Parts: sequence; structure tokens; C-alpha cells
Amino acid sequence: MSDVIKLCGFLGVLPKERIENDEKAGDFMQPVYINYDFLSLSKNFTKLTVFYLSSVIIKTMKVLLAMVMVIFKCFSKVNKTLYYCLLISAVTNLFFVGKSIHSYFSVKSAETLFQNYANGDQRGLQIMHRSLTVPDLNLLTRKMMDNDQENPVFKRFDEDKNAYQYKGTRQEIAIKRNQVLTELKILQNTEKELVQGSYRKFIITERDKCITTQNEIFDLWINDTKLQDYCMACFAEYNRLSAIPV
Repeated sequence: MSDVIKLCGFLGVLPKERIENDEKAGDFMQPVYINYDFLSLSKNFTKLTVFYLSSVIIKTMKVLLAMVMVIFKCFSKVNKTLYYCLLISAVTNLFFVGKSIHSYFSVKSAETLFQNYANGDQRGLQIMHRSLTVPDLNLLTRKMMDNDQENPVFKRFDEDKNAYQYKGTRQEIAIKRNQVLTELKILQNTEKELVQGSYRKFIITERDKCITTQNEIFDLWINDTKLQDYCMACFAEYNRLSAIPV
């Protein structure tokens, strides 16, 4: 019997011991043994795997394509009014975004301008000064002019721009005058607050003393009318100051 048996296009090789034992059993009772090598099994397994993966990928692509087509058909049936509303909303959003950007750059420009001014870079800046002027008529004494306000000489002096060369100097004096008056106003307010605070503190202290005397030293309170009058004045002054907003 041949060592090689052809079966369905595959080659099976049987060991010699098997062949000898099978020959003894007879031609009709001999079982068929087929041996596959590892390389053939690997190739078959790889082909099956590729086939199943390809089938799954193709089916998945078909499902996704069908879903995309359904979504596209749904959007194509949407009312045109919705499209117009979306367009108007987009244009409105762009308008507000533009305003926000403009406001941002405006604030940024103002901040840069302030920083340049604070750092001493005052090129291109228009500095404004507040000045406090006194009319020219008040500067001239009665010895320099008579009581007639319609003095033609003074009118000529006021109208003659060439004779008014000290205008710049007087402007500087007016600016200084305004600064001095502003500082004086601040000093007056500070002094006023200092005096008011000290006076309030004094009144509160005297009132507390009067209350203590009235409650704890009753005999002295009854017999001393001047103390009563003074304490009543303290109470009245305290009530008056309490009614004044701080």
C-alpha cells in the first residue's frame, strides 16, 4: 500500500507502524488519518479571520451610511423658516461679538494711554489744567485808574493783544491759585473733621460721667443744680450731634 493517500486535494502522511497495523485489519475496516502541519492551519485561520472582519466592517459601513442618509433626508425636510432664524441668530451673534471686540480694544487703548501717562511718556497727550482767574479790573488798584469803569485807556489795554504778553504767566499763576485753593479746601475739611471728632469724643465722655453721677452718686446729683444744668446741656448737645450725619 502506498505511504501517501490523496484525499480531497490534501496530502496525509501515515506512520509506517499505523500502515502495517491497518493492513492486517483489512481493506474495508481501515480508518483514514490526515495530518495537517502548523503552517496550513495558520493560513486557513488567517483567511477565516480576514473574511469575518471584512464582513463586519462592510455591514457597519452600510449601517452608518444608512443613518447618514436618514439624517440628511430629515434635515432636507426642515422648514425654511428655521434656516432663516438660524441665519438671523448667527448675524446677531456676529454683531455682538464685534461690539465686544471693539469695547475690549477701546479699554485696552485707554489703559495703554494711562500707563504711558503714569510712566512719564506724555508725548501726544493734551494735558488739561484747571485755572482760577481774577478779572483784570480787580488787579488794578484805584491809584492806577479812576472809578470810571468805562476808562478808554483800560479798554485799549485790554484789546491790544500785543500789550498782553504776560497772558501765559498769568495762566500759570491761575493754575497755581487753583491748586492752592484745592489744597486749602482739603485742609479745611481735614481740620473740620478733626475738630468735630474731638468734640464728639468730649461730649460722649462728659455724658457718660453725667450718667454715672446721676445713677451712682444720687445725693450729689440732687444737691448740685449747676451739675444738673451742665449735664442737661451735655445731653442736649449729644442729641444734636447724633442727629447730624457723619
